[in-house]
Amino acid sequence: MNFEQARAEYERLRQGYESRAIGPEEYMRRIQELLVRDERGDYWAIDGATGNWLRYDGSAWVPGQPPGVATAAPPVGAPGDAYTPQPQGQGYGYGQPQYGQPQPAPAPAYGYAPPQQQPPPQAAAPPAAAPRRRNRALIAGCSAATIVALLGCIVASVLVARNGLNFLDTSSRISEAATARGVDNRNRPNAPVNEFSANTPVYITYVARNVKQGQTISVRLSRDGQPQNVSGSETTITRDYSTLNGYFRYQPTQRGEYTAQLYLDGASTPSETVNFTVR
Repeated sequence: MNFEQARAEYERLRQGYESRAIGPEEYMRRIQELLVRDERGDYWAIDGATGNWLRYDGSAWVPGQPPGVATAAPPVGAPGDAYTPQPQGQGYGYGQPQYGQPQPAPAPAYGYAPPQQQPPPQAAAPPAAAPRRRNRALIAGCSAATIVALLGCIVASVLVARNGLNFLDTSSRISEAATARGVDNRNRPNAPVNEFSANTPVYITYVARNVKQGQTISVRLSRDGQPQNVSGSETTITRDYSTLNGYFRYQPTQRGEYTAQLYLDGASTPSETVNFTVR
């Protein structure tokens, strides 16, 4: 995706948000997928609240303007909270990530957080004869620090309300297992269902968080309590992911009650279990 395509997609999503065709959470999720990498290797994203460009400087997202790209006018009625772009794991086949994809810039693993802003430069020390101006500078500095701390508390409160304390957890895990008749281009289930016809594909989907290169995700399947052979039942992670959407594809030939168990790194107990019926 180049800068023009990212801007065009932002404008399309913006119109959908303002016309209430998409909600705030869907709008922010899709905006944070608009990552662009320039010729120097720098990563750029669009602030969903203002429409301005953000550049990753190696440790934080900061305001910037891509070379040769016109400045966009700020939108009206922007969502209340800004965000930090978060790369999503892409994959195909049995949850395998695509090859040749550039390494995305790191970002917070969960939720939406405003980009880290650089503190305002300190005012030069005034002459001794102007103590009142020094007091004003001190008050302004304290006010800025208070605002930054308040924003941090608000973001933390939102994350706790949405995810409990899980957003503080950086351990590898599998969650959100489901079965569906198909997946979208980001390996998410089109419409989770638990009843299928024989000889039709079953997609066993999952979300893996904080997984590292070399870790494995495997599935064990049983029908009416009897183990079943599954081709391609193990996936090896090829690079680090904060969030990876993946799936296993299985085509049952016999009717019955099926159980699919997902394991991380060959653990003795499954991370997720999902049941489905074949009629």
